[in-house]
Amino acid sequence: MTKVQKRARSPEEQAALKRKIVEVARQMFSEEGLANVSMRKLATRLGYSPGTLYLYFPSQTDLLNEIWHDDFVALEQRFNQVVGDAGPDKSPSECLATILRGYAHYWFERPDHFRVMFMIKQARMADCPECLTQIPPLMRIREQMNRLVGQAMGNGEIRKDDPQLILDSLLESVQGVVIMNTGWAPGVLACPKKTVDTVVEALLKGLRP
Repeated sequence: MTKVQKRARSPEEQAALKRKIVEVARQMFSEEGLANVSMRKLATRLGYSPGTLYLYFPSQTDLLNEIWHDDFVALEQRFNQVVGDAGPDKSPSECLATILRGYAHYWFERPDHFRVMFMIKQARMADCPECLTQIPPLMRIREQMNRLVGQAMGNGEIRKDDPQLILDSLLESVQGVVIMNTGWAPGVLACPKKTVDTVVEALLKGLRP
């Protein structure tokens, strides 16, 4: 009996399958939790053998890193769009406010992505607490925002202080709103976007000289 060989997947088919694995994994991690989704369980959901998954992602960590990278690249694209929409006429503090609102809105639109992002952080940051600040897209975003903070200080829009401390305080405050609505207690805020607007306005007012 002649054994029929399976046709090798084309590069396009391989890319499509890799994308499908990432999307289904993100959904399962968000719904069931990181610890409850093995590569074998993921393979069963996808209808492939575990060996096929391991060809694309040798470990769960490799898969998580791919999800993490994709989300930060997409976040940087949104960041660049928001910066472009802000226009040259806005002051540095107004640009910061626009960016902070855009950051929150990005995650409001992607709750599954946000939840998985925190799982990935927990999984990888235990052994490498500085890794989060070394992701190229995130580094570029922070560099631009840090520059805006410095310009706002120079213009007298916000008080003189450690720019890094100011930026971290702004980001963590907005992150708290996102977590309340998306991460730990989904839907707890009646008007999350209005809440973000209020928080950002209060923060920047409080930083005035």
